[in-house]
Amino acid sequence: MTTFLWRLPSRSPRALAALCGVALGLCFCVPTAHAQPKGKIVVLRSDGPTLKDPERLKVSEDILSQARKYKSFDIIAPAKDVVELLFDLECTEADADCLSRIGTKEGASKVIYSETARGAGGFTLNMRVIDVAQKRVAQTTSQRFGDLTSPTAAIEKAFLVLLGPLDLPPVGQKIEPGTIVLTLAGGGKALVYIDQDFVGTTESTGLTFRYRPGTYTLRVVRAGFKEASRQVIVAAGLMTRLTMTLEAIVPITKEGDPIVPKKDPEPPITKKWWFWTAIGAGVAVVTTVVIIAASSGKDKAPTGQMFFTIDGHYVESDAVFSQK
Repeated sequence: MTTFLWRLPSRSPRALAALCGVALGLCFCVPTAHAQPKGKIVVLRSDGPTLKDPERLKVSEDILSQARKYKSFDIIAPAKDVVELLFDLECTEADADCLSRIGTKEGASKVIYSETARGAGGFTLNMRVIDVAQKRVAQTTSQRFGDLTSPTAAIEKAFLVLLGPLDLPPVGQKIEPGTIVLTLAGGGKALVYIDQDFVGTTESTGLTFRYRPGTYTLRVVRAGFKEASRQVIVAAGLMTRLTMTLEAIVPITKEGDPIVPKKDPEPPITKKWWFWTAIGAGVAVVTTVVIIAASSGKDKAPTGQMFFTIDGHYVESDAVFSQK
């Protein structure tokens, strides 16, 4: 460092003031950078005994690619498999303690561990993030995908749960949550989840809650109804209104047929109130016609008594003539 000395004339206030101004200008012109150091995250290769090595490495590459999109972290990708790293540390299981030791060795604050399992309907990706300082599991998630050619969506959702959205604000800036207003068609109580997180129970007016920004799966669960779900985007500082409908579950018999509620059998027509009334009215009309027809002849019609009834037990007494 070079030191410059100026000899000032005695009693020269103007010169002294000028020198002070130059010194202040140099102080403000020299930039001082205090960059916030990035956090380090160890992203391990995906484990999975049911996968072949090329399949497991493909998933590992996709996971690492998604992790590197988080620019606020330095991503460390060990060249060894998880089994080899655990063997070096004389560990037998990938528990929180052993994974934390891997993070400590790499100077990282977090470790991301994943397992990929093949199932009947595709694949399941189980991931967890380890807090190295506290030696505990900080967050977990489980995502499903159809085939190894398209695990990107499942991996993105997993990282959203583990590390949050990509567009994180600078360190120290507060993240403003978004608001979800959920209305349940028909009302009633139901359990509401964001991914795997329980957020509340609907009331007659629905449910209003706040959640951190991101893209999630909103699920509504009620006993006796099919689970309803839909994708929802929570925007910072904004309100999103949703209406969801639950479908009742139809009971199924042992044979697999739906149970249809039985209706009460219809009573026979003879038990209807109007049946015998109609019969009586018909008999009266016929009787009247017969009397008129008989009285219109040349000969005098015989006289007699007529009896009829609408009682079903005495049908044989209807329209009976008795001559004198």
